[in-house]
Amino acid sequence: MMDPESLKNNISSANRILANAFFWSSAGHYIILAALKGFTGQFQFYNVDELETMATTKHFMPTDIEWDPTGRYVATLVTSIHAMENSFNIWSFNGVLLYRILKDHSFP
Repeated sequence: MMDPESLKNNISSANRILANAFFWSSAGHYIILAALKGFTGQFQFYNVDELETMATTKHFMPTDIEWDPTGRYVATLVTSIHAMENSFNIWSFNGVLLYRILKDHSFP
């Protein structure tokens, strides 16, 4: 098995995605490469076991990503006072958008 740093370099260079954060599924096997907080808002859902991209998608100006404890769902959030769009999206583990909720003033 590849060490985490080698895996990160392998994934990001092979897929040519600008990512400033990586989020492992709580169940393992899957990782999200993300461009958060002022970057492009692009996400790549990646299967580490198969070394393949499952989906590439976007959420405008995301600030956070959280996996649910089962590793089946992911939330991407925009929680900023200055964001034009405060919202959260719920995704399946493989990058299918399940819910999109827009909120006024969802920042803490």
